[in-house]
Amino acid sequence: MSAPAVAWPVGGYFVAAAVVLASTWPYATVDSPPLMLIAADLASMAALSMAGFALGQLISWRLAAPSLAVLVYVILGSTAFYGDGFFSQLSPTVSHYGLWDRPVWWYGPVFFVWMAGIACTILLLAGRRRGLALAPLAAAAGAAVLLVNSGDDVWRLNPETSALVCANGKPKVCVTELHREQLLGVEAAVKQTYAKLEGISDLPEQWSENPTYEFGDVIPAEKRFLNLGFGEASVNPTMGREVAEPGRYLQEIAQKLAYGNCQGGKWTYPTQSSAVVEWLAGSPDASVTYYGARPKGIDLTVARLEGASTSERNAWLNQYFDAVEKCDAKQVPAS
Repeated sequence: MSAPAVAWPVGGYFVAAAVVLASTWPYATVDSPPLMLIAADLASMAALSMAGFALGQLISWRLAAPSLAVLVYVILGSTAFYGDGFFSQLSPTVSHYGLWDRPVWWYGPVFFVWMAGIACTILLLAGRRRGLALAPLAAAAGAAVLLVNSGDDVWRLNPETSALVCANGKPKVCVTELHREQLLGVEAAVKQTYAKLEGISDLPEQWSENPTYEFGDVIPAEKRFLNLGFGEASVNPTMGREVAEPGRYLQEIAQKLAYGNCQGGKWTYPTQSSAVVEWLAGSPDASVTYYGARPKGIDLTVARLEGASTSERNAWLNQYFDAVEKCDAKQVPAS
């Protein structure tokens, strides 16, 4: 009698996962799909379905099913957004965002045992086979202890996606294996930007993604780190690969140059900064939101950069970048 209650949600999830895998397969560049994590999710669906079925057998109240649905939604939702608690490590909705991370090899199988053990325990108890229920209950308990004690240590850097791939040129441009298809576009954008800055001293010697970077890390002056994982990607529907369009990366490169490596709010974002980004990227600074009219100083500075001679422009820019290097907005030249 419990088979339909379990089959429908598990089957629905399986079909949805299969459709997602099939539709994204042509666009995958590296690594393989997390099949064991999908299996663990299927076991989670089975466990929740069995819990609902068992509750329905015990309670005849008409609102039991919707009440349980709301309760489960709240619990799983809380562990999805607040994943630091004890129970979050045991929740199938616990979130972990890391472009270059993957779980250790045993995480999927252990989580599967945890969820499948619960499902089997409930099934056997509902069938009044309490003695047999001890085995899956013990397996689930053992898996739970391992998951809780491991915490976030189950996530490790994935060498298949985090290894750097670099172009042969100066400045040095590198991306991770995950974004290998974007390398030519990024390199072209860097060269296009540097062509505008010919004659400017002390420009960064390397542009690279950094999978191990954490907020607050000290960045060497000769390097700039890229956040390609958060940018847009253009997909060629025929080849199923990203298109190397340098225009997609000009904004980030311009912002990294205009705002430098200043940490802890030491840069006050004068209007000249937005103007430098706009002049370099060829479009308004997308990182700034204006609450009111756009400052006129931006247009004045852009016009100055566009209308000045090469020597005048370079003198202004050298003074500007010197102020950025010192994180002293007071030394920024006037518009």
